[in-house]
Amino acid sequence: MKAILRRGWDKTGFTLVEVLVSLIFVSLVLMGIFKLERYSLDMCSEARFLTIAEQLACARMAVIKSSSVLGEGDLSGDFGDDFPDYTYTEQIEKISEEDGLYKVKLLIEDQTLKKSFFVTIWLYRRPSMDSHS
Repeated sequence: MKAILRRGWDKTGFTLVEVLVSLIFVSLVLMGIFKLERYSLDMCSEARFLTIAEQLACARMAVIKSSSVLGEGDLSGDFGDDFPDYTYTEQIEKISEEDGLYKVKLLIEDQTLKKSFFVTIWLYRRPSMDSHS
């Protein structure tokens, strides 16, 4: 027993300072990983919104393009049960009376995420012969 006490502390273990330094290093690495994970989730959410909003804008523009008569003014609506959080607002204005050129502005919004997607196109409709007489 006296031989063990005379020998002193065993020098093969870690000191408290070494353990604290390693814990600080591990915590910094984990914070960086969590920050990257949050950034990745944010980018995934943004990409999902842009993909859905672009497809909904294309679908709405197809409806507008397929109509035989374009009515000037503002119109709002939603996309039904398939996309309950998404709404649209369209604004159609006639640029030139004789040329049949229309400017269409379309805004797609996600009410939950508070994000919006905006597109503007110009459409041509051949002026009817009745309007010149």
